Amino acid sequence: MRWLALAVGSLSLVACITPEAAITTCGAVQLDHPLIVMEQDPAKASGLGRVDEGGCFLEIPDASLSGDGLLAAAGPRVFFIDRQQGVLDPIDQKSLGLSGDPIATFAAGKDPGEPNPHGLDVDADGQLWIARFGMASVAVVDPAGKLVATVDLSDLDPDDGLPDMEAVHIDGDRVHVAVELLEFNADGAGHVRPRGPGKIVTIDRATRARTGTFTLAGRNPFGPFAPMDAAGSRFAIATPGNIFAIDAQDGIDVVDFAQGTATQLISESELLGSATEVVIAGPTEGYAIVAGDGEASPTSLVRFNPQTGKRTKILDAATRFLHSGLAIDGGLVLVGDHTVEGGGILAFDRETQAARGRIAAHRLPPWSLHTIP
Repeated sequence: MRWLALAVGSLSLVACITPEAAITTCGAVQLDHPLIVMEQDPAKASGLGRVDEGGCFLEIPDASLSGDGLLAAAGPRVFFIDRQQGVLDPIDQKSLGLSGDPIATFAAGKDPGEPNPHGLDVDADGQLWIARFGMASVAVVDPAGKLVATVDLSDLDPDDGLPDMEAVHIDGDRVHVAVELLEFNADGAGHVRPRGPGKIVTIDRATRARTGTFTLAGRNPFGPFAPMDAAGSRFAIATPGNIFAIDAQDGIDVVDFAQGTATQLISESELLGSATEVVIAGPTEGYAIVAGDGEASPTSLVRFNPQTGKRTKILDAATRFLHSGLAIDGGLVLVGDHTVEGGGILAFDRETQAARGRIAAHRLPPWSLHTIP
């Protein structure tokens, strides 16, 4: 669900050859940290790339993956999640190669042949806690990649026993899982609709017993939790509800894990669409990829103020679903661009909000971005 077309001034690019004879594209966009990029042609294939601090995009020629994946981080580790195959493949942050030892602990979910690992986090013992969309339980995997436990959440959605797990955050001895509570094909046209507000379920890490739940302000929590501050107890999460419609009750929520509460941070009415990705760069600085009303879902990159809950600027806009992948790097905000003529990464100055240029990709459009600290 990510396409688009936009016009922004791009910088002239220079092709160069690395010592390994891999083609690299270099431009005038300078980064503070390397960037892992997952490229994707939906339902066909995915690939991996890396942008270095000099703005050179290095394609990884042997990373030919299924066409339904995403990047997810758990502590310092980054994984390619192959949702078609139901596996997590660790990424070596130096070579960018896959480990060759994927974690495959996912049986088929609601639809046979469609296992769906989604978000994950790592606990103090190095265990991964993994949300399994389309399945009834959270998976717990030890550092060696072995499934050691599951935690049943089926009663949270008594209609089908599948609560539609999305994001995971571990806070000391507590594990928090966001669930979407969706209804599939309710109108006979294949559309997915939320049954009501999303929920956060809390699990004791040691006993793996559930200790409580609380309700989100918005519906359909989507994507990972985005930290609001260094204290680590307040996180933002997109709540797009019905992604093809604008509803004031949906938008972006702020979740306070210490208090066990959630409130709306900014509404879809203010964003002018449904947030699909969100990052918080500072107390008064947040960014979201926003999909507009209607089946074409024209997307935009929106800057907003988390303190006031107000939109401050639309940095970039398109007439279809073009933007996917969002990251902060030093003084830049980076967003993936699915321009038909060739994908790339757009860079905008956080201070001036001006376009700083475009890093071109060679094979597939960027779909997911992750900065390497």
